[in-house]
Parts: sequence; structure tokens; C-alpha cells
Amino acid sequence: MRRRFTPALTIAALAFAALAAVQPAAAAPATKTVDHTTPAGGGVRIANLAGRVVLTPAGSGPLKVVAVVNAEGDSPQETSDLVQAMRWVQEYDGTWNLAYPVDRYDAFVFPDRLRSMGSQSTVKFRGRRVRIYGGARRGVPVLYADLTITVPKGAQLTVVNTVGGMRGDNLSGNLSLDTGTGNVKLHGVGGKVDVETGSVQIEVS
Repeated sequence: MRRRFTPALTIAALAFAALAAVQPAAAAPATKTVDHTTPAGGGVRIANLAGRVVLTPAGSGPLKVVAVVNAEGDSPQETSDLVQAMRWVQEYDGTWNLAYPVDRYDAFVFPDRLRSMGSQSTVKFRGRRVRIYGGARRGVPVLYADLTITVPKGAQLTVVNTVGGMRGDNLSGNLSLDTGTGNVKLHGVGGKVDVETGSVQIEVS
């Protein structure tokens, strides 16, 4: 049996196909791992704009940071640009941080509950004011990094995680931890520990 198509239906189908062909490709989340290793002798300072930080112990050797970068822009190209921008850089004061593109963006999304600060937080990072949203925001890309820092015994370490929590177990050394919003949980810690947070919960044992 033959099927018959009316001209109107044929034209509509062609129009739909043409419209679908010109639609931009949907963006998808992307991740990248960025490692950094530095001698543990002397003081080491690590800074991150947004994400979670896990501190793990090591017997000896250098201090190692593994950053898992998460990004999603409005297009595949924007997502790729965001991921490629993220690399470790050392500031004039010796701080090692990830090069969030704060020269091109004044806001990012870190999809975590900023319960103590509401749905957003305005902070300063690399000399610029940046707004961090806890949920999707039109025109604002997702960009954050979760860090795992391996801390050798006796290390002197400062970690500034502007938005996001920190946790660690069985650490030994002189630790200074600072987060503007996020819980800090440390257990089995030996040595001097200094914790500053503008958030809701600190546990140190």
C-alpha cells in the first residue's frame, strides 16, 4: 500500500529538519585532572576558588595536589575553553592556585548547597570580585575544582578554599585552613591546626 504525503506536510517536515540542522550542539559537562607537586620543606600555600578539599597523609616526600576540574558552558567550545584555562600558577606571594578565568568571567556555578550563605556568595579571588552560585544560573558557566592534597608528615601547609568544605584524617604537621563558606572536618590530627571559616561547622579531633 502506498502512502500519500500532502505538500503541506512535506514542507513542514523539511522546515523542521532544516531548523534542527542549524541548532547549536548542546554543551555537556567536561572534567580534567591537573596535578601539581611541590617540595614540602618550608611553607606551602594552596588556594582554590570553589570545590571540595580532601587532605590525606603521607609519610615523607613532596606535597602533591590533584585537582579534578569540572566545567560546563553554554556550548562545547565554551566548555573546552573553561577546562583549558585551568592550570596551576604561582602568584607573587608564593601561593599556588588554579587559574580560574576571572579576567573574562565575574561569576561561576558551584552546584553545591551554600546553606550558610544562601544561594550565592560574593568573594575575592586573584584580585577580582567573583560571585559563586550554588545552582544553575542563565549565562553563568559551571566551573569548580575538587582537590585531593597529599600532606607529608611535618609539612607546613596553608589551604584557602574560598567556597567549599574541607576534610582530612590522620594528618601531622602545621596546618592553616581557611574557607569562606563550607564545613571543616579533621580527625586524628597531630600538630598545630588553625582553622578559619565563615560557615557553620568545624570539627577537629
